Order: sequence, then structure tokens, then C-alpha cells
Amino acid sequence: MPATVRCNNRECPLVQGRTAGSDRKNLRDVAMHKLIVHPRHGATRRLVDKVMANHGAKPRSIIEVANCRLASTFAETNAGVAIVHSLCIAHEASAKTSSINLERLFGRVPFGAVFRKAHRHPLVDAMLDELLSGPT
Repeated sequence: MPATVRCNNRECPLVQGRTAGSDRKNLRDVAMHKLIVHPRHGATRRLVDKVMANHGAKPRSIIEVANCRLASTFAETNAGVAIVHSLCIAHEASAKTSSINLERLFGRVPFGAVFRKAHRHPLVDAMLDELLSGPT
């Protein structure tokens, strides 16, 4: 699952006035705005910090939020630019925001399943079958 940036349509540095620049310039543009991210103890935040540092993009200001919904709400109210999982974008769609896939910069984020071996519930089997069958 790739990372995605979400921002208010009027102010999005990656949408408005977009030019054929490098990814590095784009991340620096994002860093000039308040960055809305998950708390620093989470894997998503660590990935954001690592990629930003690798591109020499130091955020001007950071707002830490507990979840994707809150990050999307902050972006919608023009509080800053949110970097969240792409799955969050699909669930938190808004006509007031734009989103851009950043997989080329952040890569794909792997997920795993943890479940109890004994007495596995049939719903767990169904979920695992769905996950392992790949995209439809």
C-alpha cells in the first residue's frame, strides 16, 4: 500500500502550479507547509521522516494526529498537507481535497496478519483467503 499526500485543492503544492520538477523539489514544496502526520512512534511517521530526510526536505512545522480521518479533516480545513496511507484516501474522499500517490518516493508499505493458530475462527480463514488471492 503506497503512501499518499492529501491537501486542500486551493493550496496543494503538488497540484496547483505543478511543473515538471524533480521529486526532491516536490517534497521540499510539501515541507514548506505544515505537515500533518501520525505520531512519531508509528511506522508511517518513521517512513515519512526517513524519506523526507533522504530528499533534504525538513518540514517547517508538524501537526501530529492520531489517525487518517483526523489528518484528512485537517487537510480539508487547510491546516496543512497530510501524508497518509492510500487506503485512508479511499475511505476519506472529499471534494475539497486533492491527493497524489507517492509510491515512487515512499515505496509500498507491507502488511502482515497475526492470528491464533488453534481454534481459528472461520472469518479469519475467509479474510486470509481474500488477502492471499490478491487484487480482484
